[in-house]
Amino acid sequence: MIALKAPPGSPLAHARSWKRDLRSDQDGRCYLFGVNHPRSQSASFLETSVFSFDLLDSISVLCANDRELQAMYQRQQTLMSYALTPKHRFDDSRNVLSTLSQLMRDCSARAARLQSTDPTRSGLVPTSTKQQFAKIYRDGQRDIVETAIAVCRYVLRRALSKGRGHHVLPHVIEDTPEQVAKSLEILVSRHPMLTRAEELFTGSDLLQMLPPALASTLRLCLSELEVNLVAGHRHRDGFASSHQDMEKSRLAFLLSAMYAEYSRGVKLPARLNSWVTELSHWYPPDDENWSSVPHPGPWAPGEEPDSTLMALLAASRSLSPSVSNGRSWWKAERICWAWSVVEEEGVQIPAELFQDSVARQDERHRDHAFLVYCRQY
Repeated sequence: MIALKAPPGSPLAHARSWKRDLRSDQDGRCYLFGVNHPRSQSASFLETSVFSFDLLDSISVLCANDRELQAMYQRQQTLMSYALTPKHRFDDSRNVLSTLSQLMRDCSARAARLQSTDPTRSGLVPTSTKQQFAKIYRDGQRDIVETAIAVCRYVLRRALSKGRGHHVLPHVIEDTPEQVAKSLEILVSRHPMLTRAEELFTGSDLLQMLPPALASTLRLCLSELEVNLVAGHRHRDGFASSHQDMEKSRLAFLLSAMYAEYSRGVKLPARLNSWVTELSHWYPPDDENWSSVPHPGPWAPGEEPDSTLMALLAASRSLSPSVSNGRSWWKAERICWAWSVVEEEGVQIPAELFQDSVARQDERHRDHAFLVYCRQY
């Protein structure tokens, strides 16, 4: 059982005041299920096979972005309550993937606590019947938690873009305890998937989807932009660049250019064209809520704009004419819009989910990676 408190006035507190779903526990308790639990065996999808409805429901509210929260408040119903039914299905999987990413972090912390407090690590051997039962219980709890981690790892690795999603199951179970590996294999064979493969992207992944000529120009721009960002960060007192900040900047920069091409009638690849169309509908580029440019300061305490966004704006203004080629890709309003969209549609995942050696080497110094959700249409 897992306790989840809702701070007064929070979206989760509001959600818990709405009409209770029939699948909800009477007392709102949250559980992880073992692979042989009846709730696990009767689950509709792999993603819901080891998590109770209330656990998924609560975490999904905590992970909701602005458009997802608006949909919930309009219906007075959570996404899980509305979309996890035969009649309705999720329009996209961003919230599900973000929920599983958060659950993976929480379960990993729980597994680490179970491991660090295990008496057998200190060489203690259970002697009494009570101690033997305690060990059986602890081992069972650890198997349940580690199976939940394995499920999250499998779903998220599968959602990573092309080149990292092949042969997912063998990669997930290669470093997994034997019992957990068996449980995951049972679950994968037993349940269909709610989410789809290849829907989480890095900036490099998006570049590979663009026409070669456009991608080549953007790579040159990105190369200089990153040099400008690093130089700018060195001169900003008290601010250091992080890998996540750099990736968010890359994604916003690319989306700004993609929208500029889209808005002047250039035909992007079908999937990207549909994606930009949908994004511009959800987040109108002429709406100041999404495209407002922060003033240069000084700012009142508590009103400071995002320092990474300000660094990105400064870096884009410093692009040399030979690289930017006089293009209107980098208008401040458009970059601010793209930054807002990336923050809303992004998913933060544990860095360990990257499999290729270059990414692994790059990820060793951070715990999480930032990707953007682009669904298959």
